[in-house]
Amino acid sequence: MVGLVRRGRTELYRSEYNSKGLKTRVTDPLGARLIRPPTSGAAPSPPPYDVKKLFLTPAGQLYNALAKNPVAYRLSKVEWETTIFSDFSVGVVVRGTWTAETETLFLRGFEYDSSNVPAYGIESIAFGARVLGGAKKMLTIPAQDDPSEKRFLGFLIPPLKPPDWTRVETSYKWPRGAIKLERAGVVEEQSLTIPGSVSAGVDVDVSVIFKDGNIRYSIEETFEAQEKEFQGTTVYRAKALGIAAGKKLALQIRRLE
Repeated sequence: MVGLVRRGRTELYRSEYNSKGLKTRVTDPLGARLIRPPTSGAAPSPPPYDVKKLFLTPAGQLYNALAKNPVAYRLSKVEWETTIFSDFSVGVVVRGTWTAETETLFLRGFEYDSSNVPAYGIESIAFGARVLGGAKKMLTIPAQDDPSEKRFLGFLIPPLKPPDWTRVETSYKWPRGAIKLERAGVVEEQSLTIPGSVSAGVDVDVSVIFKDGNIRYSIEETFEAQEKEFQGTTVYRAKALGIAAGKKLALQIRRLE
């Protein structure tokens, strides 16, 4: 049994052979009812099949297997950019250069979470990944879709073989993810964890952009910040040098007014 999407509707069909021995396609009405039940209006009903069971479960299993047996690689020239929007949504962009040293690198996992506001639906955080340099492409699929946590898998096509490199940018936007900053005096923490499988210390350029320039903030780091620049309102910049594998960098942001 095979699924076919045609002009916004899904049909099931099976292959049969007619009296002349030619292969034909026959629509299965029972299967079609299972995929898309009849509707009285023009708009189709949502498909009743369990997408999580069909797609997210095996992807999540692969994500967990990757976490247990990660491939070592070198990570360099990392840029971590956080944007706090006027409605206190949080946008995060991370750029980094990946270099295969002793093993072939073909798969990476990405995890994002928020304890402030749930995000319903995998598309709600607008996750994206793209290759900026190196002759590689990346295919991404979702691996977990909980309201407080999203996971994705990124496949390099073709795999990255030593000593090849590629530069990748990932991004997402969590709606109202920094809602704590609506109130003065409350601390909102934003963090970035260096993957545990990187082979050497990592230098990170850190920046925070506040879209509402009328609010004043203070920022404290859990790491030794170098070349820090911040006037309290619009843009924060700093450098974190030689960060070890598995280390979490955190910024504790406090609204002052």
